[in-house]
Amino acid sequence: MKLKHFTSIFSFLAAFGLSVLFVGLPVYKIRSSQAPCGKKPPVAVSSETELQARLRKFLEADRQTGIELANDKVLLSQFNNQWNTEKLATLTLVEKMQKVKCDGLPEDFCVAWDEHFTAWKLMANFLFSRDFKRQKTLAGFEREDYAQLNRRINNTYENMLAAARKHGVDFKF
Repeated sequence: MKLKHFTSIFSFLAAFGLSVLFVGLPVYKIRSSQAPCGKKPPVAVSSETELQARLRKFLEADRQTGIELANDKVLLSQFNNQWNTEKLATLTLVEKMQKVKCDGLPEDFCVAWDEHFTAWKLMANFLFSRDFKRQKTLAGFEREDYAQLNRRINNTYENMLAAARKHGVDFKF
């Protein structure tokens, strides 16, 4: 080996040694899952009111029906064309939504929920008013109607989330 290699290695080790002297080596503490003797674990305090908890539970249930809609579409698509799948899955969703009651929740939230439910009913009516057996795709004006109904569903859902936020519930979907 050449002298410049030895000099490089020596310089590196000297610099590392000096930095360890000044700063020290990193120390990692292992945390125990149990609190130390004599200390009680901190108590989790829920700052959510009863109303907020009910709103959150309602929104969680609504999210679950959305997940079920997606699962229904996947399951039904194995046996039907795209539009029959859409029709059947949407009809199932609307039937589930009809059973949901907004009792005991703020009026503005319930109004937003009713508008959201109405948007889904309009989508179901649209899908069932078309004969998709003979056609594979939507005609131009039907595509626009379908897109407009989807926007309405999304907007009414956003309005429902906005109403929940007014009552202190920030729900991420």
